[in-house]
Amino acid sequence: VSFAVAVVVYTGKETKVALNSQATPSKMSLVEKTINKSLVAIMVPYLAFTTVSALVSWAWASDLALPYLLADAQATILPVFVSQWMTFFILYCFLIPISLYVTIELVNLMQAYFITQDGKMFHAESNQPAIARSSNLCQELGQIQYVFSDKT
Repeated sequence: VSFAVAVVVYTGKETKVALNSQATPSKMSLVEKTINKSLVAIMVPYLAFTTVSALVSWAWASDLALPYLLADAQATILPVFVSQWMTFFILYCFLIPISLYVTIELVNLMQAYFITQDGKMFHAESNQPAIARSSNLCQELGQIQYVFSDKT
């Protein structure tokens, strides 16, 4: 006769499996987080302004008796409100600063280049210049709060 003996013990949330199953922290810099929050703050009024404009346009077009201005609005695939909303969404797209990300990445690349070219950051003993392995290195430098070091 073969049998097995087992003991089940509750180990809590601090087991290796439970600790490794947690979500990994975001590796975004504070500048990137601020930009994302700013874009959300821009997008909310942008979408509200687009919706209000589409509603006003839809109300105005429904009362309008000038068919030559609305080239057969009944022949469109989308409902008139959706069509108007998409029109204003495209019309107001200049309010979203997409070039902000591009500009910040270019600034990060230039700062990384200046770090590698800085003569004061050259280590003479190892004949090694400073190497910026991350383009957003300068954004992170001012955020250091603690440095842990041992005596060796």
